[in-house]
Amino acid sequence: MNGDRVRHTMTHRARICARFCSILLVLVSAGLAQDLQLDVSSVSNAGSFIAPNYPNGGVSHGGMFIVKAAAGSGALGACGVKVADQFPIATAMNGTSMKITMGGSSFDVPMIYVVACSGTDQLAGIVPSSVPPGAGTLTVTYNGHTGTAPITVVDRTPGFFTINQGGTGAAIIQNYNSATDLVVNTLATAAKPGQYAIAWGTGLGPDGHSDVDAPQPTDIPVNLELYIGGKLASVAYKGRSGCCSGIDQIVFQVPDGLDGCYVPVVAKIGNAVSNFTTMSVSASGGACSDAGGLSASDIQAAQRNNKIRLGIMDLFRADIELVTGANTGFVTRYDQASAVFTDLTFGDLLGMPVREISTPGSCTVWRGNANDSILDRPPILAPHINLDAGTITVQGAAGSSAMNYRGDYYSALLGTASSSEPSSGPGPTSGFLEPGSFTVSSPGGGPIPGGKLIGAFNAQIGVAAPPKFDNRFAVGSPAGNVQRGQGVTVNWSGVDAGALVEIRGVSAPNDPGAPAVTFFCVEKAGAGQFTIPPNVLLSLPAAGNSTAASGSALGLSVGVTGVARFTAPGVDAGLLRYSSVFGRSVSFQ
Repeated sequence: MNGDRVRHTMTHRARICARFCSILLVLVSAGLAQDLQLDVSSVSNAGSFIAPNYPNGGVSHGGMFIVKAAAGSGALGACGVKVADQFPIATAMNGTSMKITMGGSSFDVPMIYVVACSGTDQLAGIVPSSVPPGAGTLTVTYNGHTGTAPITVVDRTPGFFTINQGGTGAAIIQNYNSATDLVVNTLATAAKPGQYAIAWGTGLGPDGHSDVDAPQPTDIPVNLELYIGGKLASVAYKGRSGCCSGIDQIVFQVPDGLDGCYVPVVAKIGNAVSNFTTMSVSASGGACSDAGGLSASDIQAAQRNNKIRLGIMDLFRADIELVTGANTGFVTRYDQASAVFTDLTFGDLLGMPVREISTPGSCTVWRGNANDSILDRPPILAPHINLDAGTITVQGAAGSSAMNYRGDYYSALLGTASSSEPSSGPGPTSGFLEPGSFTVSSPGGGPIPGGKLIGAFNAQIGVAAPPKFDNRFAVGSPAGNVQRGQGVTVNWSGVDAGALVEIRGVSAPNDPGAPAVTFFCVEKAGAGQFTIPPNVLLSLPAAGNSTAASGSALGLSVGVTGVARFTAPGVDAGLLRYSSVFGRSVSFQ
């Protein structure tokens, strides 16, 4: 099977077009008419959902974009859901219209859908390819009322649609088995290495054809780099789908040597980088499996029962050095623990946003609270209800500590310490999570009708010492300035060659209300080094950038990570994990 045959088959099918243009909602009564207020942070690529004040947050020529109503705004359209159902695509839909004003000229926006009276009204349209690139104004008009928001138009900025329709987690990718057998890639239906697959997205840019007429599948002559599990994939086609205006397809071959449930997927065109998503890969093509996560039997049981109860606990040490000079700095240590026990439906499990990485030599990027990203890591990132697991105690050579219930998860600060280099060497010399054996236990959750939610458990794990971050003072020398458009290499030593090394970095916008952007990479310890690629660094806010979220330096860390399974009555899959990292302050430029 060659790529041309896959391209022909896939670009002329509409099997999952409805997935992108249908939205599940509960209709509520419309309020009184008032001026429209738009959520300015929502104007984004309809696949990636990257906010406009972040790198890669623009909307592209010929691509689909969305805008949402701000809280308390009047309805953006007639109550209900209306989707474009014929060509040419109209620039008004049930009385709702959008315009983009750029440089004194206005351009009517072809309307893809209107969702109104839903609690959070949402519109989607196509950016006319005739709009000049730059910063302009989006105007929404309905029933005599208008609302405006800034909009940034670029030529190309790729974005993948995802199963959770939020730009995170598993991308909408089809495994190509045959012309009549196209399967959406999920944890239960993984692709095989070497197999062709089709990623669905938007934002590849203008293709030379009409934005409003029926799309004409044409390979767009642009240098697109597609990375699957950190490996450059062979791309057979990149262009419009045969079904839907504004929606693109990338037909590619899954690289050899990949395996796992959360294999990172990211695309890059020039300096424009897509959202980081995942796909599942396994040699059998059935349910995936991760040595450090869910097994194939876990996934199959969740599919059979339409639910899974997860118990995930994390022990985390971070030594962060504020570098003050050549080979000098002040080091602060944080030892923390967190846990969550929750029920997920099978659908929630498939679409769950994750920071987990199945394949060494690859990375993912996450937008979230800065402290959660670098110092504390809530184990479940999807919306969830934390079940009662009782009092959870962490026991080690330094003593014991109880995790505090925080509503959505358990958490405990196990201790802090500090030191200065070079007098005492790298890092404080003591703390709670010193390398060694740890036990995490509970007598079980509180009583409910029918018994306990979570039964008693006693889990053990061995925590290893972090590797030495050998070139930490040389990174971005002399001032710790890391150029985002270039890769940056970190070197380590002093850790077992069979261990898994984790590399983290974070840049937080100066706006305290905006999420930080954090990257997580993993590599086999035996490699001794890892180069963080430009597609990762270009996703971070740049320090001192006055036209976008201005980044502040929080850290670049190298550490070791591990996981152990545990069992507990009432828990389908239990994971006890640890990470121990040593990092330094940097400034991403």
